[in-house]
Amino acid sequence: MLFAIHLFFLSIAPQSSLAQTDPTAANPVSAETAWSVDRARPGEEVALAIVLNIKEGFHINADERQIKIFEDFKPYPTKVQVVDAAEGVTIENARFPQAKPIKVDYSDEALMSF
Repeated sequence: MLFAIHLFFLSIAPQSSLAQTDPTAANPVSAETAWSVDRARPGEEVALAIVLNIKEGFHINADERQIKIFEDFKPYPTKVQVVDAAEGVTIENARFPQAKPIKVDYSDEALMSF
């Protein structure tokens, strides 16, 4: 019961201009996966968690349910999309953690982010 996961990180951005000059910022996000079980049998429910480790000074925009559109700026929401699944596999909508507001240089309003 394996299926491919394709992540769209539409906005991985530094929170401040300091992060833009940081030489260690080459890979600001790493991803890990964790299954709810070590093996699946037909008919069982299995959950897959995708855990993103985001370096300090960077953010990923919130998902479309939590993103806040500014008067003159529409941030791209983070999306998780299953691109292929075996026959008989049912895919549910992705669940995201609670986004947090952060101050960004390009807006007076806070950006909802992870």
